[in-house]
Amino acid sequence: MSTSHNAVKFWNLSTGSCLRTIDSGYGLCGLILPRNKYALVGTKGGTIEIIDIGSGTCIDLVEAHGGSVRSIATIHGDSFVTGSEDHEVKFWEYQYTQQPDQRTMQMNDDIQVVAVSPNAKYIAAALLDCTVKSFLYGFVLCMDISSDGALLVTGFANKNLKFWGLDFGDCHKSIFAHADSVMAVQFVHNTHYVFSAGKDRLIKYWDADKFELLLTHEGHHAEVCCLSISNRGDFIISGLYDRSIHHWDRTEEPFLLRKRKKKY
Repeated sequence: MSTSHNAVKFWNLSTGSCLRTIDSGYGLCGLILPRNKYALVGTKGGTIEIIDIGSGTCIDLVEAHGGSVRSIATIHGDSFVTGSEDHEVKFWEYQYTQQPDQRTMQMNDDIQVVAVSPNAKYIAAALLDCTVKSFLYGFVLCMDISSDGALLVTGFANKNLKFWGLDFGDCHKSIFAHADSVMAVQFVHNTHYVFSAGKDRLIKYWDADKFELLLTHEGHHAEVCCLSISNRGDFIISGLYDRSIHHWDRTEEPFLLRKRKKKY
């Protein structure tokens, strides 16, 4: 699923073909709900559009926020969370027969992105005032939480990655990761391996325990703005500013790390 200023597209990952194009508002984020029957689109106008994937129609429009909906993240079961420029994080519960119910948590600035740990124990919100909750500083463009809820990774406009422990909120490591802004980060499910994507047209693969760079993926011809990893970690989807989508498959070819020895 991908969003744009006037349409939502659904894609076949095997063939790379577009299955359906649906007219929509200015979409900034999206989420396919469990059962793959419906999808949500957060718009620049502050609404959430509910899309029936099968019929290719927008079946409902929810006035969700007073500002742009910048991020949607699933929690568990029939719940999700949204973050907006109106300084609010809203928690939603939905049923397939009625509009979603919501609860609100007020923030003190515009919300850029929200992330939820798979066990729904941790929810993080990155704000325009350069904070995530009360312990994270820097202009945060992206973040993700590991499956076990132990680690938070954040990507910054200053080209850095930071790895945080969620037990004490301490920064484990700060790494100069890319030659330009870090636009997307995501952990591989059930691991502490993480991918990062940058405006330098690169995707990098990291070990978040050892803080080592494992692989660098080249081949993009434009700045990478987003990425998504399959649940099994066997392929990656990357979105580019030239409006293209790339599909990367994991190979069985082994790779070895070589450490450089410093001479003194």
